Amino acid sequence: MTEQARTGAELASAGDAASPPAPVFGGVFGRVYGMLNRVFVALGHVALFGMMALTSIDALSRYLFTRPLGGMEELTEEFFMPALVYLVAAHIYDQGGHIRITTVMDFFPPWLRKASLWLGDIAGTVFFGLITYGVATRMIEAYRMQEYSSSPLNYLLAHSYAIVAAGCALLTLRMFISVVTGRHPTAPEPTVG
Repeated sequence: MTEQARTGAELASAGDAASPPAPVFGGVFGRVYGMLNRVFVALGHVALFGMMALTSIDALSRYLFTRPLGGMEELTEEFFMPALVYLVAAHIYDQGGHIRITTVMDFFPPWLRKASLWLGDIAGTVFFGLITYGVATRMIEAYRMQEYSSSPLNYLLAHSYAIVAAGCALLTLRMFISVVTGRHPTAPEPTVG
């Protein structure tokens, strides 16, 4: 193999490793899911940046001017952290990034390993489906009752519940797709070097 061909092959394999995994379903449904997933990940990035910026501004104003911004702790707890955790959950699942204990599974035959992944996805679909239902019910109740935060900013809490419900719903959908198709995302192999 020539040096140029070897370098080209290395570049191709490096590009493949950095690219996102192929979707496990196609058509309009796959495009809509992909678009929602990208929007949720972008909102997660915005939440992370907003949380960092407001926390930094709050710390600076607290220590430089002894005038902290009111309500930043509640805003972080009730909006930024739920957005950061739940809106990106389906994307993390797509990347195989959720924690799985595979010590015993490594010794299973392939059919048993696949069956255990499938059963895990069924359990995850049911679990996150129940969470979605519970949080959506709580969101509707908070909206009907016009429930406000105890923060000095005095904002509606229904929006915070909506963030959690939307993120859990997308994760539930993604896990359900794995159950139906039988394809389960796996974490990329670690590389050394």
